[in-house]
Amino acid sequence: YPHAVVVASGGKGFDVSPGTPEDRPLLCEIMRDELLERGVPTSRIVLEDNSNTTYQQLIELGLLVARNGWTRVAILTNRWHIPRVRAMLEAKFPQLLPQLYVLPAEDALLAGDPGRFERAFTEAYESVFMAERMALEQRGIAQIADGTYQYR
Repeated sequence: YPHAVVVASGGKGFDVSPGTPEDRPLLCEIMRDELLERGVPTSRIVLEDNSNTTYQQLIELGLLVARNGWTRVAILTNRWHIPRVRAMLEAKFPQLLPQLYVLPAEDALLAGDPGRFERAFTEAYESVFMAERMALEQRGIAQIADGTYQYR
């Protein structure tokens, strides 16, 4: 999609370890740098630095969609994160659903450079950390469904 605008979203983050330096790069800046490394021109990258959680990112995305009149939007996120993003969209942002696609970032990276990413993704998805992360995601999805999710 050579003409698509890419929104790199995220401020300092939500679950930051104590003692993390305040002058660290913002999440959107890290994503911008990775996009630039992948050949996306600066002119196509929009930085959104107001959000620190997935919910806040979706709020900001909704504002950008409305402000810019975008009619087709794709969210690129980790495969493990997609079900909770979809659950949030259905619960809180149904107006975005008709023009929105949620796609796995891993697929885009593998398509561009499988040799660089395939092993890393396999190892990550087999790790204890990822099993715990996916369990937390499933718990969040259940909480969204039963109305107990704490949106921040």
